[in-house]
Amino acid sequence: MNETILLKKKEKGKIVHTACEFTFLTAKDEREACNFYEMIANSIGDSEIFVPDNSLPTDLAGDGIVLGVREENNLICIRVLTFNQDIISEYKGILGEKYTKNAACSDGCAVDSRFRGNNLQLLSWFRIEPLLYGKRDHVVATVSPRNPVSLKNLFASGFIIIARASMYGGHERFILVKKLADNQAVKTAGHLEINLHDRGRMADALSEGYVGYKLRHRAAGINILLGQEII
Repeated sequence: MNETILLKKKEKGKIVHTACEFTFLTAKDEREACNFYEMIANSIGDSEIFVPDNSLPTDLAGDGIVLGVREENNLICIRVLTFNQDIISEYKGILGEKYTKNAACSDGCAVDSRFRGNNLQLLSWFRIEPLLYGKRDHVVATVSPRNPVSLKNLFASGFIIIARASMYGGHERFILVKKLADNQAVKTAGHLEINLHDRGRMADALSEGYVGYKLRHRAAGINILLGQEII
């Protein structure tokens, strides 16, 4: 069932509220969805932050779930969740079967620049997550260290950093996981605080069992708080 919400839209010299509709996309929307995704990738223009490759055709055909947000008949956001084993296998090579045996992959959220600031990454995630309950044990995701906005949104959605690796043909990525099958808990007492670009200290902390759970802005830059996962 489609849902309508009012979102803020940036126009020349003003901000207006406009009605937008959440809707699940299917194979008939492939051209529109792929064109929109390509437009966002081109507008960002940096594959280190937003990789233009995607699995939308198979996801739309049933190998995933694609949630769209439309203003009238125009897409202004898509959220991609994939079950594509070629994509999940790339995580398996880094994480093993513990997190990938029965997993889905949050494969990105693209938002029209005029609608940024509406928390659509969060709204779209919490609209799609309940569809996984009882069906998947984990959701995996990646984000570039150069994209703290998306990292903050993943933390707010309940994801934690468990690794850092090169993916998608050589792009540096934090790898995040969210448990769905049982409770996820992180001990925050005695946490570490490490600059998100400090690869050496971050690698040491992750190898010792710490996980990243929050961003903190400091005068010298952006840090990540890391605690011990409670298993």
